[in-house]
Formats: sequence, structure tokens, C-alpha cells
Amino acid sequence: MRVLLAERAEAPGMAHSLRRQGYDVHRVTTGTETVRDSRRADVVVLDLDLPDRDGLRLCADIRAASDVPMLALSSDRTEATRVGALRAGADDCIDKPYGFRELVARVEAIVRRASASMSGAGPVPLTVPDQRLRLDPVTRQAGIGDRDLGLTGKEFDLLQLLVARAGTVVPRDEIMARVWADPWNRRSRTVDTHVGSLRRKLGHDDWIVTMRGVGFRFAVLRTG
Repeated sequence: MRVLLAERAEAPGMAHSLRRQGYDVHRVTTGTETVRDSRRADVVVLDLDLPDRDGLRLCADIRAASDVPMLALSSDRTEATRVGALRAGADDCIDKPYGFRELVARVEAIVRRASASMSGAGPVPLTVPDQRLRLDPVTRQAGIGDRDLGLTGKEFDLLQLLVARAGTVVPRDEIMARVWADPWNRRSRTVDTHVGSLRRKLGHDDWIVTMRGVGFRFAVLRTG
């Protein structure tokens, strides 16, 4: 298993311990390196106290870049940080200090859950009558048929999140956490503004349904 270990420079002991357990560990010490290398990992163990990035925003940036399982490590031991990390995209969050065996068990658990959810799943096209919506997470481009939608970065992140959960409601606070790394700002009109822009660019107002007081649902159904 390829573990991307993002921790502060003064704490190299965990990498050695994980390697002794048979893990292929790649260690980084900055948020920029973590986002860059997350797509090549099987799991990310993320210290929320990296020196160059806010920890919760970093969680959201990693989740926007990939679906890699992610365990966050929190030093302030508060419920607010644990909840914020989960809402920003982490699969689990553990307080420091922690036992090494517990850390390994949590890593294995989130990888098992991710593997179970992906078993038997392959790329499934999203289709509408006589048209096809294309989302390319590598080039971060979206289009309908031969028409490029010309999305901004945040518009792409928002559409990708809604499409990935097509048919289900994505709560507003989860959108704020994953796309803007701001899970507490529930009064912001940012989401509504970007949804309006997406509807105009998609050319179909009814593809993104507003669930008043809750969130938004992408209404195009998955078909085989």
C-alpha cells in the first residue's frame, strides 16, 4: 500500500514505523507537495499543522484533486477541528498524540471502506437525451457533446461534486467545505452564485435542483 505521509519536518519517526510494517511510504512536509502527490497514493495521512497551508483548506484541496482515502491528524483535540476535517473531505480524524497501532488500524479501515465502495465500479457515463456531459478530472475541463463549457476552477469543482453524487442531495455546508474549505459559512451566497453560473453554461436549468434549506441535487440520471 502506498502511503503519502504529510507531517511536520521534526517528526520523521512515523515514516520509519510504517515502513517496518511493510508500507511503501512517501513522506512530504508541505501542503503543496501533499496536493501534488495525492493522486499517486493509496491513502493520505495528513497532519493538519503543516507550516504552509491551513489544515482544513488543505483537506478540501486534496479532496478536490482526488478521491484518495484520507486520515487527518489533529493537535488541538477539539471537536470543531475533527468535524471540520470530516466536512472538508477527510475520511477520518484522530487526535494527537495517538497510539501507532490505532493509527494503522484507522488507515486500514478507511482503505477497506474505499475499496468496498469502488468494487465492481467502473466509469459510468452521465447522459441526457441526445447529448453527453463530459468531465475530465485530469484536464479539469467539462463539455456537452463537442461544446466546451468554459468553467472556472470552482465551477468545475462544484459540478464534479454534484455529478459524483447524481440523484442525491449534497448539503450546502458540505459543498462549502469541499469546494471552498469553509464549512461554517452557511449564509454565504457563493454557492448560489456558482450554481446559477453553472446552469447558464450547461444550458439546462433543471439539471441542478435546489432543495430549499438543504442543498443541491444533480438530476441527470446515471445510465449504463
